[in-house]
Amino acid sequence: MTESRARRPGAAPTGPRTVCVFAVRRTQEPPLPPGLAGHPDGGTLRITPVGALWAVVQEVPAPPEDGREWCVRTHHAVVTGFAADGEVVPLPAGTVFASAEEAAAELAADGPKFDAVLRRLAGRAEWAVRVSFADPPEPAPEDAAGPPPCGRAYLAQVIGRRQERTRRRARAAAAAELVDREVGALAEAAVRRDPHGPGTAGPDRTQVLNAAYLLARERGAELAERVQLLCAEAEFAESEVEIEVTGPWVAYSFADEAAPPTAGPPAADGTPPVEALIA
Repeated sequence: MTESRARRPGAAPTGPRTVCVFAVRRTQEPPLPPGLAGHPDGGTLRITPVGALWAVVQEVPAPPEDGREWCVRTHHAVVTGFAADGEVVPLPAGTVFASAEEAAAELAADGPKFDAVLRRLAGRAEWAVRVSFADPPEPAPEDAAGPPPCGRAYLAQVIGRRQERTRRRARAAAAAELVDREVGALAEAAVRRDPHGPGTAGPDRTQVLNAAYLLARERGAELAERVQLLCAEAEFAESEVEIEVTGPWVAYSFADEAAPPTAGPPAADGTPPVEALIA
């Protein structure tokens, strides 16, 4: 969400309990899914009015000092349940207030901003797209079959391996840009983040695209079809490039009033990127 006066993990009120706000939507109904409990040791989840809108809140213990990961999974589960039948504006995980009255007043004051985001997200959802390629490490000399080369032969072998790795990375980068253009053509907005570190996409794989796209919900099948066509292209197979698509998600990456309006260039467990949940 846009600028917030809520306190975040690590800067919580000093009292023993705080009020955590998960998300905001237009209507009180439908109720939350049965069995959705929220944070451990917290009170009952409640849907409460905040001006002309409604928020899902819970009284919780003050988050710990190292609380950036304090509630990401629970936060995601509650937001997803709250969004089961319509758009919501998810707040960053760990958004807490000193009291229910403070939460209601602060959120109501931001009502016009929430309204603008809800209008922009209506009928839309977020898809995450990641592109990676096979990037095995250079073999150690002792791993090579036969006697190790020496002199010019060894130097030529090293240079050849490095040139091939450079070519492979260049092909993967070009493939990532192609994916971004093709998916971006379907999207109404896009966010590209720094690729995750080596090994995140699997053993000996390097990620070259880590992006989120805002699409009309009815275009989800079109996105899947376009990605399938890309994967079938020879250059993707030859470069051992893989495309991972997950979604539709609640539009965490586009819940800010200032989210980018157009597509274009600048978590493996089935949840949106942590960067989006705790931004």
